Amino acid sequence: ACMMFDDADIVPATGEWRLPLSLRSKKSNIEGVEWSDLPQNLSNVSAVAFHNESNHLVCSDTSSRQDTSTVISLPSRVAESEYSTASTFSQPGPITDLSWAGNHLLCASHDGHVYRYTLRPYRPSVSADRYDTYVHSRLHGLVPSAPAPGRMPFSTRIRRVALAAASTSQGANSGTFASLENQNMHIWDLERTRQPSVSKKLSDWPIYAVDWCPSDSNILMVGGMSRSLKVVDLRALSSDSDSAGTTQQQDINTVGRRAEVWRRENAHQEAIQDVKWHPFVKYWVASCGDDGRIHIWDLRYNASAPMLTLQGHTSSVRRLNWSPTHCELLVSGGLDRQMKVWSLAHPPVCEVLTKSMDSGVVNVGFTHGDGFRAFGIDQSGRVTCALLTSPFTAPLVLEHTRFADPDDVEERDVERLIFERDFAVAFNKAISLAERHSKCNRPEKALPLLELCYQRSADTTSSFPGSGTAPSSLFSSSAQVQAFHAEMQRYHYYIPPGFHEKFGTEINETIMRRIQQLRLNLELQSYAKEERMDEIWGRKKEILSLLQKDTAAIPLPILITIIKAFVQSDYVKALDFGEGLADVFGLFGKFSDFTPIARLLLYPTVFEKERVDDREDEDEDSSSDEETPAPSMPSTPSSSAPSTPNPRASLTIKKDALKQPAAPPLDQPRILKLLDQKDALVEQLSFMKNFYKVLWTAGNTRSESDMDDDQDDDEGESAAEATSPGRVVVDFVAENQPSSLIWSAAINRIYLSTLLTLQQFDLLFVVAMSIQVQVAGTPFCEFIEDTMTYAAPRFVKLVKESQVRDRAAPWDSTRYWKALSMVINVLYNCDAALEEFLDVETLALGIKPLAMEIESALGQLLNHPDPSLGTSGKVQAAQRAQDMLAKTKKFVGGKERSPVWDKDVKKFVTGLNGFV
Repeated sequence: ACMMFDDADIVPATGEWRLPLSLRSKKSNIEGVEWSDLPQNLSNVSAVAFHNESNHLVCSDTSSRQDTSTVISLPSRVAESEYSTASTFSQPGPITDLSWAGNHLLCASHDGHVYRYTLRPYRPSVSADRYDTYVHSRLHGLVPSAPAPGRMPFSTRIRRVALAAASTSQGANSGTFASLENQNMHIWDLERTRQPSVSKKLSDWPIYAVDWCPSDSNILMVGGMSRSLKVVDLRALSSDSDSAGTTQQQDINTVGRRAEVWRRENAHQEAIQDVKWHPFVKYWVASCGDDGRIHIWDLRYNASAPMLTLQGHTSSVRRLNWSPTHCELLVSGGLDRQMKVWSLAHPPVCEVLTKSMDSGVVNVGFTHGDGFRAFGIDQSGRVTCALLTSPFTAPLVLEHTRFADPDDVEERDVERLIFERDFAVAFNKAISLAERHSKCNRPEKALPLLELCYQRSADTTSSFPGSGTAPSSLFSSSAQVQAFHAEMQRYHYYIPPGFHEKFGTEINETIMRRIQQLRLNLELQSYAKEERMDEIWGRKKEILSLLQKDTAAIPLPILITIIKAFVQSDYVKALDFGEGLADVFGLFGKFSDFTPIARLLLYPTVFEKERVDDREDEDEDSSSDEETPAPSMPSTPSSSAPSTPNPRASLTIKKDALKQPAAPPLDQPRILKLLDQKDALVEQLSFMKNFYKVLWTAGNTRSESDMDDDQDDDEGESAAEATSPGRVVVDFVAENQPSSLIWSAAINRIYLSTLLTLQQFDLLFVVAMSIQVQVAGTPFCEFIEDTMTYAAPRFVKLVKESQVRDRAAPWDSTRYWKALSMVINVLYNCDAALEEFLDVETLALGIKPLAMEIESALGQLLNHPDPSLGTSGKVQAAQRAQDMLAKTKKFVGGKERSPVWDKDVKKFVTGLNGFV
């Protein structure tokens, strides 16, 4: 095999592959990293501060006879600018620390003073003007003391100053800053120079580090020689105790612990030199110290150990800074003359870049808005910049790519562009690739591409900070560390939460709208295909909102697919969704586009020209307990049907009972004409939705009541009938029936079956005859005729049986009136075609005997009143006669049918008038 290659093609083996990435990065020439140094006349830099909103830094130099501060403009990838010295101004003495935010520059001194300058970053060539001096009066005039046995040395030095993030956006003289001296922390208002608003002794040891929480201006973190980290809530501190003019300080054990919302003892093995809050993830904090280590903490967990420890420095780590654009990048510098760049998404080493400096590093940071341009400034005044380019950053993305297929080269390129924050190119390329995958039915590759274009959402469920509200499954330290790393991978190279708001990213609205539409379409297509209907229902408002902006945002085939899936899983939700779509399409005058959807929702209608199989035939397994069909009448009378249906019989409705068959093509002119009637169609959809809601609720109510013991007495029977699901359905239709015929064949079947179950024969024949006239020549007309044929003998039998006197309760006219009222309603409100199905003469013969029984019962009521009503028999009889009289007049309505019927009815009315 060796003979197949020339010697020139063989690369000598090296041991470099064995080295961790951090050691390989120490090579002098690293592919993809561009180094540059700023030539400046600086030789003894004591403090450095980066501006929080621009590409400038200010550093203090104590090398000359007069202490000076120099403002330096840093190179920017966007502006393609170079290093330049913007301005220089003198200081009254040596400077120990700097903080620059907005137009405020704070300079801490050796003699207990803090100087505030007005320094505008966008006019750096204009010399800074000293505006105010903040005097720490307890330090004024004192001389630093040498350490004594059992006591800490006393110093007049202000070790650290830090402007609160809120000071950036406030007025010229408003804002807050913190200053540290010895064991004390002071909180100052910028407009009050004489004394701080709060002064507290936070430790028995000197404090070296402080940082404000970027999301809450009342929270800050401190650390120092005690090796402990503390998160302090200023709202819990007293503002009137420990004034700056006194030397007595209140003990942390009596006051400060109430203000500590998170505390970690022995966070480092030696003194803590710096702490930094993460700019995007509010519960992540980094700390560094003299032990040469960097610890990453998650304030949601009360863990005794950090989530991650970065080791690589050989001496004290003095400063660190998070990347302003990437959640996982960090830069640090220390007395070992090393500037290091870390990627927390690449444990266990995490160190990706190291640069040796000429002396100890004073400060490190990134260019504003550019997480790939890191800076380090050492004590000798050397300013070094490391620009990370694509050859260097691409492997960082590739290690955690979501597109591991070797053919997914273009997809991985989108990931790289997102990581480099080249949004315009990345988004357009993501759209192009997603559309290609969508056409090839590969949503599993299209959706991750579009997801890259969105900001990651921050965790807003966890309390902050350190309240111990982490999930119970994360109580172990190892589980907490695993959860932290999982979340770090979730944020890795994605757009972090709040990124666009922080930097005011200008993103083309058309592109983002296209991404939103494409992503939503793919997700809906995937959900419908996998029958994940809950996810679709949860995004109903988003879908309708998007369609209100552009009805073409979601293609009609996808909407039809969604409605089809809902029709098969939850018909009520399908109707609710359809009602919303009808409003949207009608609003923009595109109601014709809604026609296929309406056809799906209404099918089958009573106007279908082809026979629709019954619901019972859809599922082969009719014995399944999970699918109980809605009641429907048999097409032909059955001899086995009970001659006297149980009046308490109820509907048993379950979820799958509302499934509908697939819709046929739109090829019937009459149905198309109906679908063009916008107002009538919306009315039908609304009625259908509410009808099925009532039906489903009534069915569930009945199922629960069936578990109770049955009542055998008459009162129990009547109460059960009044509250049965069937009665609820009948009452709903009576109150909410559309202005025209109910179009849905399924609802008409249920309604007529319910009337038959409840023995409401008069309503059944009146409704059936009305429908029959309008649907003549259709299969549903055959169903109507079969239903009336089946009900007719049972109606006649009921009328005959009702003529038998009830000797147990001769004063009760209810049974007689029910039969007589149905006979009168049918005879006077059905046309002559009724005689094809019903023995009209037999019914008419029942009028006279039933009327006589009613008059007899009312007469008995005079002497046997109902004691529960509390009125006399005469009053009760008159009231019942009045009710019967009103309903009879309503049924007759001045119409004349047969002389015989009319005579018997008039005689009955006269008798009722006598009781009234």
